[in-house]
Amino acid sequence: MILPNSPYVFLLDIDNAFIDTEKLRSAIFHGLASYLNKRVDSGEEKTHRGYWLKIVSHFYEEMRKTNQIISMDELSDRISLHFKLPQQEIFQTIMRVDPKNFLFADSLKLIEELGKNNHLVFYTEGTARDQILKIERSGIGQKILGYQAFRLEDLRQHNYDLLKDWVDTDEKPPLVLVDSNKKSLKSLVEVFSEARMPIVLVDD
Repeated sequence: MILPNSPYVFLLDIDNAFIDTEKLRSAIFHGLASYLNKRVDSGEEKTHRGYWLKIVSHFYEEMRKTNQIISMDELSDRISLHFKLPQQEIFQTIMRVDPKNFLFADSLKLIEELGKNNHLVFYTEGTARDQILKIERSGIGQKILGYQAFRLEDLRQHNYDLLKDWVDTDEKPPLVLVDSNKKSLKSLVEVFSEARMPIVLVDD
């Protein structure tokens, strides 16, 4: 890969660009289905994993009707409440799925290479806790030591002043920006464009 001679801002969408988010979510659902199959007595005709996979998917889709972003805590709470099972047990079942197994080939090497002479800004959709856990557990966090994380909702409320301050500083630690939807992506590009910083968008 040939990199530019002058520093660029690489705006990197983590989900489905570096991590196969769809397969990761599917693995979490399968893990929850196996857990429920072992823990819930529902009659012989229902004790197969396919049945429980449909139940987990149904819960998730029902929750998305009122909130586009569903945290793993919220999903754990819903399953716990419905089946009267320990929430922490369910959450730990989710945590057993390792995001490292869903990194696209050479993702970590690419991040390391891009970070040598350029400024990295990572963009991801979801709740702050879920996304930071995913970044740390996938190994991405180890490639961007000293990174700063912000919720884009907070940045928007202050007219992106913190991001503009970052643009104006000589030392630019990697940024992780967590959003509830992709409506902010255009605004981010505009902030960097106004500062006349060359930007490369890596999106899914």
